[in-house]
Amino acid sequence: MTQVQDLEMRLVDTFTAIHDNRMAGLPVVNRALSVRAIGFRRHADFWFGVMLTPWFMNLMALPADDGVVEPMKVGSKHSFRFPAGTFEFIAAHEDDIGPYLMCSLFSPVFEFEDQESAVLTAEAALAQVIDTPDKIENQDDPEADMQMIWRGELPHAQPADVSRRQFLRGREKSQPEPSA
Repeated sequence: MTQVQDLEMRLVDTFTAIHDNRMAGLPVVNRALSVRAIGFRRHADFWFGVMLTPWFMNLMALPADDGVVEPMKVGSKHSFRFPAGTFEFIAAHEDDIGPYLMCSLFSPVFEFEDQESAVLTAEAALAQVIDTPDKIENQDDPEADMQMIWRGELPHAQPADVSRRQFLRGREKSQPEPSA
């Protein structure tokens, strides 16, 4: 078993136990979804990927065993620069996996009717964050960029660009959001 396979298996086991115990019966759980670790890969001193659970979809960063990582206080914020821009993560800890960082993509995850659409969205989001060529120039203020991202904009983007929610749902700017 490879290092990344072992990591993904520990993540799935840990969050499945959380689902079965701490999240049991809570109204934020989407029963159509299950726990899955998606696309974890090495980036600097961390393993990055998407953690999908029936209650959230988050970018996740875990310190690599051989990486040099400062101690992380639970709740502290940490920024990472990727080809798509700078993203803010919040530190957390679970005994079975140790310290980790999370950046919310969806919470809760009621937008997804099935596991397949959630996984496809997670894979697309991860590809955009990590694999997108760096087209952002003069990105001097990561805090301003994060505020733009949370408003549904991309840093240094034109107002007509696709919103964060449209991107994650696979819609282009010309496609309207479905009505409720």
